[in-house]
Amino acid sequence: MVLQRHLFKYLCLAIVSLSTSLILPAISAPHSNVPSLLQQGINYYQTQQYSAAVEAWEKAETAFTTQGDELNQALVHSNLSLAYQYLRQWQEAEDAINTSLKLLQNQPTSQAYHDTLAKTLNAQGRLQWVQGNLETARKSWENAARNYALAGNDSGVVSSKINQAQALQGQGLHSSAAEILQQVQHYLQKQPDSELKATGLRHLGIALRRVGYLEDASSVLEKSLALSKDTALSALELGSVQQALAERAVALNEIGELQDRDQQLKSAYKNQEAHSYYSQASQYYRQAVNSDKSEVRLQGQLNLLHLYVTTAQKEAAQALLPKIKPLLAKKTPSRSSIYAQLNFAKSLTCLKQVFDAKNLTCLDTPWRITIEEATQLRDSGISWREIAQIVATAMQQAQKLPDPVAQAYAKGQLGEIYEQNQQYPEAQKLTEQALQLSQELHAPEINYRWEWQLGRLLAKQKQPDAAIAAYNRSIKAIEAVRQDLLPVAADVQFSFRDDVELVYRGLVDLLLSSDGLAKSAEINPLEKALSALDSLRLAELENFLGCDLSARVQAEEIAGEVDETAAFISPIILPNRLEIIYKLPGQSLRHHTTPVSQKELEETAMRVQQNLARADRTGKVIEDAQKFYNWLIKPLESDLASNAQIKTLVFVLDGSLRNLPMGVLYNQGEYLIQKYAIALIPSRQLFDPRSRQTQLRVVSAGISEQQKVEGKEFMPLSAVPVELETVQTVSQSPEKPLLDELFIDTELEQKIDSAAFPIVHIATHGQFSSNPEETFILAWDKLIKVRDFDRLLQIEGGERSEVIEILVLSACETAQGNSRAALGLAGVAAGANVRTTVATLWQVNDASTAELIAEFYRQLQQGQSVAEAMRQAELVLLKRDSRPHFWAPFVIVGNWL
Repeated sequence: MVLQRHLFKYLCLAIVSLSTSLILPAISAPHSNVPSLLQQGINYYQTQQYSAAVEAWEKAETAFTTQGDELNQALVHSNLSLAYQYLRQWQEAEDAINTSLKLLQNQPTSQAYHDTLAKTLNAQGRLQWVQGNLETARKSWENAARNYALAGNDSGVVSSKINQAQALQGQGLHSSAAEILQQVQHYLQKQPDSELKATGLRHLGIALRRVGYLEDASSVLEKSLALSKDTALSALELGSVQQALAERAVALNEIGELQDRDQQLKSAYKNQEAHSYYSQASQYYRQAVNSDKSEVRLQGQLNLLHLYVTTAQKEAAQALLPKIKPLLAKKTPSRSSIYAQLNFAKSLTCLKQVFDAKNLTCLDTPWRITIEEATQLRDSGISWREIAQIVATAMQQAQKLPDPVAQAYAKGQLGEIYEQNQQYPEAQKLTEQALQLSQELHAPEINYRWEWQLGRLLAKQKQPDAAIAAYNRSIKAIEAVRQDLLPVAADVQFSFRDDVELVYRGLVDLLLSSDGLAKSAEINPLEKALSALDSLRLAELENFLGCDLSARVQAEEIAGEVDETAAFISPIILPNRLEIIYKLPGQSLRHHTTPVSQKELEETAMRVQQNLARADRTGKVIEDAQKFYNWLIKPLESDLASNAQIKTLVFVLDGSLRNLPMGVLYNQGEYLIQKYAIALIPSRQLFDPRSRQTQLRVVSAGISEQQKVEGKEFMPLSAVPVELETVQTVSQSPEKPLLDELFIDTELEQKIDSAAFPIVHIATHGQFSSNPEETFILAWDKLIKVRDFDRLLQIEGGERSEVIEILVLSACETAQGNSRAALGLAGVAAGANVRTTVATLWQVNDASTAELIAEFYRQLQQGQSVAEAMRQAELVLLKRDSRPHFWAPFVIVGNWL
């Protein structure tokens, strides 16, 4: 349900940002029709009839001007700005804000003045927000909160503070955002039970969900739900609770989906737990469905239908259809009613695709069904004509309102239905009309979808040049809107790969196809493909961390240009093949295609990951590691062999390949690490190519005792004291390690602040996952989440004279069964903002780790590069014990020099 999620993201942003901006203050006016016009505009706005709201408010503004009532004129202009923003009329929105602020300049201070000024500042903050000016928006909302406080408007204060937290989170200042949200929570807890408290908790819960605190969000939203006496308010809370529950369910299934046979019991438990979350979600929706308010009932039914479709419950979904249709027919045309129809049509499209066995990727969850299973459930009883008619009706209503934003969505979605039916010329015409509308609206967040759709249509009609151009325009639109997406993306982590990622990969697929490569005389398709993948990886990490990484982007250096002894290798996983782009020192990019399907590659990668975690499965590791060698390295062997100066292979890995240590690739009795040092970089843009300092100064910390923290059980790590003692001895560091109860985050932060330590070594339980909430390291009293790393490793109040060059995370592991778990490792490396991260992909609680670490630091002491130091350390262990479970868990991410 890509469109449904896409709409939801922007509607949620609107709800949080504007929740209190249209509260009507007491009005004293001689003409009763003026307040009536003002309220009429509010009613239109709240039902998303924005053009009608503008018309009513313009009449009210004329009347207030006649009366000389500048305070209410200012209020009207503030409201007008909000309506103009939703109509994408940006200049009119800005003019209205400026007029409101000008009218307020000469007003005497009073509660009404401060309340009106706060509303204007709130609207101004929202305009700055959607334009990507997050810091300016934060300041406007901060000023709004002060004025709401002077006006005695507690609801406004809470809303403005939550908005400030959203802006901070979008800037990557997660700790500051969390601090403000904690203040809001503390304030609300002290308030007596009331609708105001219920509303404040609801907004707080939504904000917590956005910044990734799903457990806290569920708890807060549950409290809000219990307090609320208003059925319509309850429905909004129910949807928010469901979002948090459903996302946790997706994460659990991601972990449990592909466990190997020895872990089937655990897998079944995980899936049962996930099923229980979906069951809770459906219960919440059923409560909304039983509401006596049609608006609430319809939204509950649409959400329930979405849930049934994504979990492949065909019969339940079909039973719900006759209940939804009459409610849709009764709704007064508005943007919300149009979106409801489009969402309904999207669910029907997915239902038909899956159960007509045409497209099984429509499901959002890991409850995948086979073609055979889908065929047995064929005949969904839904026709494409019926779906198209629903969308066409929505499109006509959007034209009548008029609402060009809704019209652009409807036209594009109708084009998508024609695309599904292979009516490509008709689909192209509708898509181009949708594009024209979105371009006129200057709406890149709509634009990118229809440019992507146009690219697909052109490719299917054998027009590769035009298709590539459309894909490029789509990515340009994504780049324009990406920073606006960041603050609302935390609650849709798992939708990213089904949405934005497909655009980038579609372009790469086209560029590296025979038609794309044939254009090499005019463009460099290899360079363009790599650039697209770099942009994707940057967007993926920003989506994961919820912050802007553009300040950390380096020039697109190629490894061979930074290090004359390094070769750069970028494998790209496509549905029907593996593309490998590589560069040798002093040479241009080269390319090789390996005919292996994505499914086979990912299943093999999963097996290797699972078998590496077991010391007794070396034979199985070697068997699959040979396959990966044949797919990745064998095609490049002759080129690598002809360049004797190559000592290091630098990989930019893709997809499930990121879960594997490349050193275990195996060929004819030899591991790859025995020939080359190995390093990884998140992308060509996100690594610091400067050489490191040679002096070793290490601050170290670790946990050795059994712990239970935040509901999670952690077994003892008996070898950690030896490891930390070894680090201290070899590095000759005067600093005593922070062991067990001494290792708390504030203590480590203080150590880092107190002196310049090029190396931070942490030996403790940790996990890398595609879910930021499940990416953490264990301190004595808490789990340090990935979004807290930036605070932990930054010097307070100034620039450090020497940056942290190496962060070592020992005893961590990637989440088993999660094909994208290593995204968490890349996220840690990017979020920590250190030059080099050294980490383990699986946990080895063994003396071998201490031995490897000792040799690693000895090699660094002798002046070896980080990659070569790790290679030599691994070779020492390999000679003693060839089982890769013991010698291969460490990987290097970032600067290998």
